[in-house]
Amino acid sequence: MTPQNEDSLAKTMQSLGRRYAQYFNRQHRRSETIWEGRYRSSLIEPGYFLRCQRYIELNPVRAGYESNPQSSTWTSFATHIGGKTEPWLVDNQSWWK
Repeated sequence: MTPQNEDSLAKTMQSLGRRYAQYFNRQHRRSETIWEGRYRSSLIEPGYFLRCQRYIELNPVRAGYESNPQSSTWTSFATHIGGKTEPWLVDNQSWWK
């Protein structure tokens, strides 16, 4: 994710984490924390971006969850190769360079 504001991603992940923890705890009738520690993120250098993107998009295949990256519903691979359209997905500037 490339946030428009410096704290946007952290606030989004904080909100998502809180809501998911509430959902998970209700489903499993518990009240404990789910994750250890707080959310952390770090910047990726533009030259390293594509390697990270490839790792993320091929990871479901390496892990044995998918037979090919095109069938993954967990990554943006199919969108990047033109297989489907996600209106919310805006590619990083480095992607098409």
